[in-house]
Amino acid sequence: DLDTKELNALAKVLLCNRQTPLPIGSIKSNLGNTDAASALVSVVKVLIAMEIGKIPPNYNYNKPSQQVPALVEDKYKVVTETMPWSGDLAAVNNVGLTGSFGHILLRTHSKEKVNFELPTDELPRLLVISGRTKEGLETIINKLYLVHLITPYPRGSQTGVATSGGVTSFGPKRRS
Repeated sequence: DLDTKELNALAKVLLCNRQTPLPIGSIKSNLGNTDAASALVSVVKVLIAMEIGKIPPNYNYNKPSQQVPALVEDKYKVVTETMPWSGDLAAVNNVGLTGSFGHILLRTHSKEKVNFELPTDELPRLLVISGRTKEGLETIINKLYLVHLITPYPRGSQTGVATSGGVTSFGPKRRS
């Protein structure tokens, strides 16, 4: 099993001098097996976690594999509930069935945001809104409409709504 080999190999490098359990996760519990895209999707998941300051949970994890001693000995901690992001470094490892292998270290960016990263021009923006159901999609649209009414952007400016919507609203089911 590739996952077992991957975790055991990483344990030899990442856990040898570690005093606390290393939080780990996988994109599989969020999106399923993403094959050739798994490395890129994993990087995106980590970047979002760094940005919002929370590590998302891994669903359907029940018990540690006896073939991964670091899991059994609690040297790894599979994140099963949302937890705060701590530290400024993350390692993303990828071993794919399609032959894609990779490892990248990511460091948080502490640059203070200016103007909430909003563009200062009035160019049209694409706003992608997603929801799992029609009702959920309508709720998001209504909330964005209300935010646009009460947010102090210049009259007629779609920049703030489009920028925040493009960053925070994504999902696989319905789009408008």
